[in-house]
Amino acid sequence: MSYTLSDIVHVDKWQKIQDYFSQVLSIYLRTVDLNWQFFTRPSGSSRLCDMLHIFTDRKKVMCNECLLREFEDIEKDWNQGYECVPGVFIYPVPLRVQDKVVAYIIVGPVIVGKPRNYQAFKEVIDTFGIDAEEFLDAIRDTRTFTFNGVNSLLELLYDIGRYVCEVGYTNLRLRKLLPSVPSVFDSLNAVYLDKMLKALLDISYNFLNADRGSIMLLDKSRNELYIATAKNIPQDIVSVARQKIGQGIAGLVAQNLRPMIIDSQSTDPKLRSLLRNPSLTCAISVPLKVKSRLLGVLNIATTKAEPKEFEASSLETIDTLTRLVEETLADIAP
Repeated sequence: MSYTLSDIVHVDKWQKIQDYFSQVLSIYLRTVDLNWQFFTRPSGSSRLCDMLHIFTDRKKVMCNECLLREFEDIEKDWNQGYECVPGVFIYPVPLRVQDKVVAYIIVGPVIVGKPRNYQAFKEVIDTFGIDAEEFLDAIRDTRTFTFNGVNSLLELLYDIGRYVCEVGYTNLRLRKLLPSVPSVFDSLNAVYLDKMLKALLDISYNFLNADRGSIMLLDKSRNELYIATAKNIPQDIVSVARQKIGQGIAGLVAQNLRPMIIDSQSTDPKLRSLLRNPSLTCAISVPLKVKSRLLGVLNIATTKAEPKEFEASSLETIDTLTRLVEETLADIAP
C-alpha cells in the first residue's frame, strides 16, 4: 500500500518543525508533495524569489519552474542542488517512507561559497529586465553557506525528516494492528537518535567554524556524561572521557540545564578555570533534553585567538538548533 505524507505526518507538527528550522537558519523552506502542491505554508521569505516571480509572472511553487523536472533526476542528485542563478542554489530534500519518497522539503535559495560579482548575474539581469541594484540587493540578502555548512544543514534536515516519517509510518501501521506498542518508539529512537546527533554536531561545528566538538550523553546509572560522537578529538580520549554531573563545563550545563559560553575574557575566574585545555580559547556547551529530561550536552570549542563566531548570538543559534532536535524527538513520539 502506498502512503502520502499527510497519511503519516500531521501537517501542524511538520509546520512547527519547518517554521522553527527556517527561523533558526534564516532560510526559505516549503514542503511539497509529489504533485508539487504545498503540504505546509512556506516558512521564511526570499527577496530573490519574490523578484523573479514578479518579473517572470509565475506564481508557482518554485520560481521559473526550475525544479519541475523528472523525479528520477531529483532523486539522483538532490544533495547537489540546482542553480537558480549563478552561485545560488535550491535543494529538494526528499522525505522518505520505507525508502519511497512521499514529499520534498525545498531549501533555498541559498548562496554556496563566495557570492559572485555583477558580471556573473548580467545575463539574468538583462534577460528579465531587472533593476540591477535591486537584484544585487536581493542577492546580498540571500543566506550564504560554505560547502561543508550547507551539506551539514541538508544532512540534519534529511535526518529529521526521515525520523519524523518513519516514526509516523510505524505508528500508523501499529495502531491498525495493536492499540498500544510503546516499545517500538524506543527502538526507533535508538536508530535515528544517533544519526540526528551526528548531524546536529556537524552543523554546529561548521556554523561556529570550530576546532573540536562532541556530544556527551547521560549515563543514568553513574550520573555522568560520556562522549557518544565527536569531531577532531582523539579516539583514545573519546573512549575514556567521563564527566560527573555538576563538574566541569559539560557537567555544570547538565546540572543547570542552561547553555554556557566561556572564553578567556569571562569575568568569573571559576568559569575561566574550567577551560582546562590550554589550547582552547572559547567553548560553548548546550544541554540536550527530551520532554524536559536531560539527554546530554553538546560541546563546541575553538583554539583561535579571537573567534568572531563564538558570541552570545551564536550561542542562541546553537541552543535553538538543539531545541529543534529536542522538539522533533519529543513531539513525534506518542
